[in-house]
Amino acid sequence: MELENIVANTVLLKAREGGGGKRKGRSKKWKEILRFPHISQCTELGNSIDRDYISLCEKQPIGRLLFRLYCETRPELLRCIHLLDAMDDYELVPDEKRKSRGDQIIGKFLSKQSSECVEAAESLAEQCRENLELHPCKEIFSDCRKALHHYLRGAPFLDYQNSMYFDRFLQWKMLERQPIAKDTFRQYRVLGKGGFGEVCACQVRATGKMYACKKLEKKRIKKRKGESMALNEKQILEKVNSRFVVSLAYAYETKDALCLVLTLMNGGDLKFHIYSMGTPGFEKDRVQFYAAQICCGLDHLHQESIVYRDLKPENILLDDNGHIRISDLGLAIKVAEGDPIRGRVGTVGYMAPEVINNERYGMSPDWWGLGCLIYEMTAGHSPFRARKERVKREEVEKRVQEEEEEYSDKFTEDTKAICRVLLTKDPKQRLGCTAEGSSGVKAHCFFRNINFKRLEAGIQEPSFVPDPRAVYCKDVLDIEQFSTVKGVNLDQTDNDFYFKFSTGCVSIPWQHEMIDTECFSDLNVFGPQGTRPPDLDWNTPPEPPRRSLLDRIFRRHVRAHTQDRYILTHIYQYSVSHCSHCTVTSTHTVPTAQLHPYTLFPLHSYIHTHCSHCTVTSTHTVPTAQLRPHTLFPLHSYVHTHCSHCTVTSTHTVPTAQLHPHTLFPLHSYIHTHCSHCTVTSTHTVPTAQLHPHTLFPLHSYIHTHCSHCTVTSTHTVPTAQLHPHTLFPLQSYIHTHCSHCTVSLSRPPPLSRSPSLSHHLSHPPCLSLSLSLSRSLFLAPPSLSRSPLSFSLPPSLSRSPSHTPPLSHPPSHYKYGLYLQWCLFFTGCSFHVAIGHKSCCCDGTLGCFTQ
Repeated sequence: MELENIVANTVLLKAREGGGGKRKGRSKKWKEILRFPHISQCTELGNSIDRDYISLCEKQPIGRLLFRLYCETRPELLRCIHLLDAMDDYELVPDEKRKSRGDQIIGKFLSKQSSECVEAAESLAEQCRENLELHPCKEIFSDCRKALHHYLRGAPFLDYQNSMYFDRFLQWKMLERQPIAKDTFRQYRVLGKGGFGEVCACQVRATGKMYACKKLEKKRIKKRKGESMALNEKQILEKVNSRFVVSLAYAYETKDALCLVLTLMNGGDLKFHIYSMGTPGFEKDRVQFYAAQICCGLDHLHQESIVYRDLKPENILLDDNGHIRISDLGLAIKVAEGDPIRGRVGTVGYMAPEVINNERYGMSPDWWGLGCLIYEMTAGHSPFRARKERVKREEVEKRVQEEEEEYSDKFTEDTKAICRVLLTKDPKQRLGCTAEGSSGVKAHCFFRNINFKRLEAGIQEPSFVPDPRAVYCKDVLDIEQFSTVKGVNLDQTDNDFYFKFSTGCVSIPWQHEMIDTECFSDLNVFGPQGTRPPDLDWNTPPEPPRRSLLDRIFRRHVRAHTQDRYILTHIYQYSVSHCSHCTVTSTHTVPTAQLHPYTLFPLHSYIHTHCSHCTVTSTHTVPTAQLRPHTLFPLHSYVHTHCSHCTVTSTHTVPTAQLHPHTLFPLHSYIHTHCSHCTVTSTHTVPTAQLHPHTLFPLHSYIHTHCSHCTVTSTHTVPTAQLHPHTLFPLQSYIHTHCSHCTVSLSRPPPLSRSPSLSHHLSHPPCLSLSLSLSRSLFLAPPSLSRSPLSFSLPPSLSRSPSHTPPLSHPPSHYKYGLYLQWCLFFTGCSFHVAIGHKSCCCDGTLGCFTQ
């Protein structure tokens, strides 16, 4: 419907304009999404990152900016940066102004009399003057540039790695490595379709940046056996970083598709503009501009040894400003040097003769494709087939191999000349395939008005700028939908392929996104007067992660939902106290929401308590910066806390003077503290007179203190009469004290039936209180009881402390609760009075005695 298309276009245009607000399309929580991790959490990344100067300080955009910020703090380095910028500007100056501009640079930065003289390149001043006189249009400062980078990669680069600017770079790299999922983006209308799925517009929630999301349906890929083709396109896009080739920013997967998030080209494709925007074809200046940019894109691909093989108008896209990029690299392939390939691939009418003949080739098919494009942009139709002409594939291929193209009066002499040399049948004679390569193409008279330096810098003004209020694609309902793939099942081998494909962010495009959307300038803030902010301070512990209101509500919901669970197996919670020194503790699960967020980091222990008697222990590593400097001394333990619930234990030695004088006596432990957080443990023997009289009884532990800082631990058995009667319950720990300094800990597996010895040990009625918990997954309370309080208590004759009887909420059904109470009483031999709502039940502890 027309209305549906209008709504879809309106929403897309609104998103492209940044939503019309101050956030420029960013989510309300964009700062939380892009919140820097504490620098202590970047230690592992700092240890593993490749410390290469060119990669960190030149190729990566954020790294380049941060290195320059560091250089601004030192005058001698700042002069080097100014000289590099001046040399870059010189490359963009028109030829007629280069000599005067070159003289200014030499006089300002390479002259000893200048206050801004750069000592690292001063010796090259005379050489630069000679080059300027002889060839002012050539790169006269190339040696000077090499000398500057050679100087900067030395001591300045090492000092930079110890600065807060490099630490901030590590924080950005940690953000770059965040996992990517469908929720990272907002999805908009469908723009078109590819070989394996649709292409739609999307927007990054954190930055507001618009992209095109190319979806590759998993089942369709498997049915067509296109795994290698999809992975090949992804890897090539990931490798190429060119202004004239679409960039891959993200690669992730959903349940049904693999997704490539690419540069969004809002201006439509060349085919649309050639045939749907008035008279077919373009004016010469527009043809020159597009052909020059395509030539640069092909040059960048060829520098990476990649042949494109599918150059046609549909694959050339325009952006908002009228610049073009090459897209759809599904047929591109990497060619090994000196090893031509063979493959009959491409689009009919644009395939080179050597491809049709299935001969071996290198980069030659791409220059043939450029000739076809220049011809079609000028004439308004392809060189070997008229517009809308119905002709068989074999006929078109015959024309390509045997016939010469015809030129109308739309072609100038320069246009004819470049088309003829690019459409040469013999690839060895074709322009671009000779020793000159792409330089020969750029030097052709057809491009005499093109400044390729300015073009590659993106400052050459295009001859046509698309309308920002137009959507250059088909209506939503005119785009064919894919049919459902049936009879294809995914398995583990597919998951292995998906893992290789879904790699998240691509470094350089992601960093460009942060800079272009001004997120970098908004977040890259340091302390007053160039000091470290708290997140870059190694001595300040990291703040706990912030929780949103919905997250806090969800956490409460999980906790409440878990408390509603009751189970009759080992995953349960209860406590039994029958005297002042005996306790029974069992285990139960803890909600995932209560787990520590650092559990992905091993070897760091912490304890999290979510109720008075249950604890969860997990481990993760601690950054090196938080370790105590004495860790070089082994065997000395200390505890370092870097957050409220996490502890780190390390060891180092203690000077001999601080050792305990009793160390000559082995097997006697003592603890010596030589600072507020470090302890030393040593051992020595104790005189026989100080030994515990029960040491003849093994397996009974006791602690004997003979001085304020020394303890002795020994073990002995306990008489059977003193054993706890509940040791038949599994996973229960208890402490039994039969004298002031002895303790017993035992645990045994659960019985399958009531043990006769249990009643033997219950020689006196215990004081008993229970708190019971069953799994709601097994026992669901009926609606009528959903608000009925449930409580139980011992008879007065057996209860010493009625206040210990806790109420139980969220009861299961009467019958199932009765079964549970019979189970409990069967093992305890006690009588109960149970009240469920307004009804009461009682049990005397024998089977079949539960009555209402």
